[in-house]
Amino acid sequence: MIKLIRIMVGLVVGVAAFVYLFFFAKWNPEVLGHSVRLTLWNYEAPFEVTVYPVLVLVVGVAMVFAVSYTVGYVPAWLARGKVGRGARKGQVAIDQLEEALDLVARKDPARARKALGHALGHPLTHTASHLALADLHLAAGQRATALELLEAERVANPASVRVSLAKAKVLEADGRPAEAASELRRALRESGPSVGVLEALRDLVEREGNWEEAYTTQQHLTRLLREAKNPTLEREAGRLTFLRYEVARRRIDDGKVDDAVTALRDILKRNPGFVPAAVTLGDALVAKGQEGDALKVWERAFRVEPQLVLLDRLESLCLKQGDPGRVVKIYQEALARDAKNLVLRFMYGKFCLKLEMVDEALEQFDQIESAGAHFLELSVLRGEALHRRKNLDAAVEEFRKAVRIEGLRYVCRKCATSTTTWGARCEACGEWDTLRSAARLDIEAQEKSVASVGPLPTV
Repeated sequence: MIKLIRIMVGLVVGVAAFVYLFFFAKWNPEVLGHSVRLTLWNYEAPFEVTVYPVLVLVVGVAMVFAVSYTVGYVPAWLARGKVGRGARKGQVAIDQLEEALDLVARKDPARARKALGHALGHPLTHTASHLALADLHLAAGQRATALELLEAERVANPASVRVSLAKAKVLEADGRPAEAASELRRALRESGPSVGVLEALRDLVEREGNWEEAYTTQQHLTRLLREAKNPTLEREAGRLTFLRYEVARRRIDDGKVDDAVTALRDILKRNPGFVPAAVTLGDALVAKGQEGDALKVWERAFRVEPQLVLLDRLESLCLKQGDPGRVVKIYQEALARDAKNLVLRFMYGKFCLKLEMVDEALEQFDQIESAGAHFLELSVLRGEALHRRKNLDAAVEEFRKAVRIEGLRYVCRKCATSTTTWGARCEACGEWDTLRSAARLDIEAQEKSVASVGPLPTV
């Protein structure tokens, strides 16, 4: 617009100069010096004829600027006003939608519906409002209504990933997980790879126990995160290992033990400290009659990650084979590497008591007590050892009835659920590799307590 104005002004100036210089000076020189009387309302004055073109020039330039301003700037000003009003309306819609979503989160259906009704009056917020309303219907148990609303929204926005995720959520809540998974697969086909959809599909098929598809989906998700250099890649790559482990475990259940053994060996090759794979691989080898190979697997894993479930497996199999000395050697080597590990020392003392190595067991228990750790099972086992040395009275016998020397109790580090059976995954919270010996947790708590108090004063 500015360029056009400059061109127009230049043309007017050029024409005026041409008229003045050539028309008067060259073609009509006799006009120079003559004047006429001009009347403006009641006022009359002489007016030089040659000044007339200058007046035309001034008036012309003024008209050019007036027209240019009217044509160029006024519509722009009007447009800015329109955009401003639209922005204000959009902000009002956003505020109403946020209020509605907050009420949905607070489970206030009456006020949430009212707020959503206001928000739906603004076209810019229809999808978000419909999704929030569907979520409200779902919370109220009106799943059919929520599905109708989402289906209508999907017709209007067939490529919307948010609509697909919301519909899959409602379908699963309605007891139709297969249809929910189909909806998520359709979204992946039609809208392309999406982190949110892949995560939702993985979680859905995982809850249904479809480990093969969960593992495949996690592979796609990990690849997508790697390409995007997403900071969650490490966590999701770890989950990929867990899912592959579940696939292998399912193959054992299906009788495909050789395939499972191959997969578990590969998992341990990539992650030697992944205890669930080591435990399950050893169990599979024992089932195949390869007990020597199972012992090697558990020993290697224990050196990398000294978890008590591995010791429990080693103890049971070595006692079955009549070779407890092998376990004693493993304990002694581990304590030589980490003499301050009170958990190992407690388990070693417990194993010695099982082998009737009472003096060795008492030595281990005494060292634990001298380190400042005190807990019920330690006291009972120490009492049992003293009882076997015939140094206890009838009260210790009562303690002895309250606990078994053999066996372990496990506690989930995530949700604190207690169980007597070790598993790769906590059945309560679903987290993998979180079950730890209760004795280990007790000792760790005692160590933290002692560390926070500091050394005891010398008497």
